[in-house]
Amino acid sequence: TGQNDVILIAPGLYVETASVAATKSNTHIVGLGGPNTNNDYTMAGTHIYTVTTSVASTINVTGNHCQFHNFGVSNAGALAANLAAVALDGYNCFFKGVTMQGIMTSQQIAVGTTASLIMEANAHNSLFDDCVIGQNQWGTRTTAGGHLLFSGATMGIANNTFRNSLFLSESSTAGVGMIRFD
Repeated sequence: TGQNDVILIAPGLYVETASVAATKSNTHIVGLGGPNTNNDYTMAGTHIYTVTTSVASTINVTGNHCQFHNFGVSNAGALAANLAAVALDGYNCFFKGVTMQGIMTSQQIAVGTTASLIMEANAHNSLFDDCVIGQNQWGTRTTAGGHLLFSGATMGIANNTFRNSLFLSESSTAGVGMIRFD
């Protein structure tokens, strides 16, 4: 931790059967497939995904001051326990050109705490630049569940910036919001 290690991900599709734990602070993950990551795991590019049930988040970030660049992340596990593409519980992280897609199956759509990005108690002071959060092609939300941004933090999250980022969602009812803070 704290060594500014850089992990380079070659273009390709990377299926995970367990959550990728990004626990080391000052670690940088860079996708080499180019800056346009607005696609899902069925398309070419640099994409990390899971279709395994009971994987709460495809990437679980607990390290601080980490950087993530130019890749996509999806959670398409068909179980209510598959909560998010990315769970962020570290502070001062930087996401540039990262696509995060959750809520991709009917089992996920029916759960109120699912999201493409879940921000937890330590998710403070992070910057999201040119990111895509959510998706609008894998299912229509009809209940109050399946929000794009969910905070399970008891003290709340603070000072996060979303710059030039796209939030995607599809809903068939007016009562289903895109962003949820609890």
